[in-house]
Amino acid sequence: MSITIVPKNQVSELVRKSFGVDGNCTRDRSIVDIQPPDKSPTAKLIFSLLTKANASIQIAFIDQTQQPDIVSSCYDSDYKAVFIRADVRYGFKEYKDKTGKYIEMPPIVLLYHELGHAKQDVVDGTFARLVAAGQTKDKEKGGLPEQTGGPTGNTNVKLEKRGKAIKMVEANSTLGGAGGYHVDYNNMRLHEYPICMELELPIRSTYKDIVVI
Repeated sequence: MSITIVPKNQVSELVRKSFGVDGNCTRDRSIVDIQPPDKSPTAKLIFSLLTKANASIQIAFIDQTQQPDIVSSCYDSDYKAVFIRADVRYGFKEYKDKTGKYIEMPPIVLLYHELGHAKQDVVDGTFARLVAAGQTKDKEKGGLPEQTGGPTGNTNVKLEKRGKAIKMVEANSTLGGAGGYHVDYNNMRLHEYPICMELELPIRSTYKDIVVI
């Protein structure tokens, strides 16, 4: 149907609905801010497929929050909303330039990582299944959700459910994040990695190989 940018005066209400805390947008964004990079066929495909999907996707840019440990860049499938922490810049944890500074992950890559989750949900129809797959063994054992198959083996991740989306509260996972290993590995393999290679950027080995800069 469409991809829409949430007007700045409506972002705080949507943030409170999804996260239960405050988060504000200080300036409106335009289509220029979400346009896929010219050099990335993968990002262009994600954008095209989402505009033709049977559900509308909202993008909310968050410029301020008093709860940075709670409000994160993520996809919430209940509201069909992508949230982007525009007040935070990220770098590739494994890569530094000649001056010793982390090489930055461009904000557009972060945006299209989250739009990749939206594609999993409304185009591929795999989001809920992949999230559930990451928790199946834990539900059988009655303990913390166990994410298996990561590069260094099994890890435990404590998760809090928010609607159909899963929000990471505490994690020691080697790869999985908001929805665990399965949903994030699928997203990175199909969407983030190709975009980074097309833009001649590094790729992170695991989901957690990212740092605030």
